[in-house]
Amino acid sequence: MNDIVVVGNAPLDQNETGSGRWIDSHKLVVRFNNFQTVGFETDRGSKTSIWVFIQNHWKVSLPRNELIPWVWQVCPNQRNTEAQYHETVAAGRPRWILRAREIMPVSSEIGCNMPSTGALAVYYLVQAYLTIDIIGFNHFSSEHLHYYSDGQPEYISHDREAEACYFRNLIAWHRIEKYTAG
Repeated sequence: MNDIVVVGNAPLDQNETGSGRWIDSHKLVVRFNNFQTVGFETDRGSKTSIWVFIQNHWKVSLPRNELIPWVWQVCPNQRNTEAQYHETVAAGRPRWILRAREIMPVSSEIGCNMPSTGALAVYYLVQAYLTIDIIGFNHFSSEHLHYYSDGQPEYISHDREAEACYFRNLIAWHRIEKYTAG
C-alpha cells in the first residue's frame, strides 16, 4: 500500500467494493468534483485530504461540512473570479489553482486536449510521489459516469482512449497501482 490514494468517481468493479477501510487507511486521500462519502463509506471511505475540482463545480461543491485540508482548483479558461477566491480562502482551505499553463503539459503527455480532473491530479501526484494507489477509474466507459448518479451526460469532453492509455502506461511503469481485493 502507498501513502496516497486517488479515488475516482466511476462506479466500482466487483473486486473493488467494500474498500472503504482500505481507502481511509492511506495518509492522503484525493477526491474530485462532486464526490460524495455519506452513504458510500463501505465502498468509498470517508476521509478526504485533497479535494480537486474544476471551475464549474465550485458553487455546487464548496459548501461541505467535511474538513478538507487542501483544495486544488482547476481553471482552464483563466476565469477565476474574486468571489471564488474569497469564498475558498474564507472556508480556511489552502489551495492550489491549476491554470491553463499547468494543464498544457498534462494535455501533451496524455495526448488529449482537456484531461479529466482525475487525470490532472494523477499527473501532478506521480510527479511528487514514487507510486500512488488508485480506485474508481474506468475512463468513462461504464453505463454510469459517477457512482452517485444515474446515467451519463450526452457529451463528455475528455478523450477516453487517451486517458486509458496514459493510466495503462503508468501502471506498466509502476507509478500507479490499481486497487484489487485480496
